[in-house]
Amino acid sequence: MKRPSRGWLVVAVGAAAFYALGLTIAHYLGLLRRWDAALFGLGWVELMLAGAWALESAFARPRPAERQRGLVVAFVFFAAAGMATVTLAARGWLTPLVGWVQALWFFGAIFWAAPPLRLRFSGYGEALLAGGLALLTPALAFGLQTGSLHRLLAMVGLPLFALTLAALIAWDFPLYAAHLRHDERTLLVRLDWRLAMRLHDAAWLAGF
Repeated sequence: MKRPSRGWLVVAVGAAAFYALGLTIAHYLGLLRRWDAALFGLGWVELMLAGAWALESAFARPRPAERQRGLVVAFVFFAAAGMATVTLAARGWLTPLVGWVQALWFFGAIFWAAPPLRLRFSGYGEALLAGGLALLTPALAFGLQTGSLHRLLAMVGLPLFALTLAALIAWDFPLYAAHLRHDERTLLVRLDWRLAMRLHDAAWLAGF
């Protein structure tokens, strides 16, 4: 099992920042009351990210023994996230909204990392990751406090989705040659770098 790359550590820190954004909106509206629920929710998000990383890493390994170890690690992370969900339910914090957001997060992580879809290398992985970070993560943080959504989440989240997508495209540029060589269809490879550069610029403009 390989160590987490710098990219995954950046994503984990970014997820915590987006989660804090959801809490900030709740605080701004005077609805931040459950710090214990907030901490459980943040832990759940980080466990899901770790599980997705372990799953993606496992299927990238050609040797069956290494792949099996990676799958076991992914199962441990997802099982820990499941225990956090059970705790949220036991304390009465798992509202229908929170359950739907968690379900979207979970299936997004599975489809992003695992065959047969493995959207990580389909050309759509960057958009899925940006949506999970900028839209679902603040919604989860806010939903655990209120059990509902608010228009401020969309007003802030949609521009940040565009900016996050632009950042992920830029992050892939140094790896463009390696992805081409290994036939890994990131968004940059799927569009070609010229068109991807235009999308990057358009996403920045849309964000602002």
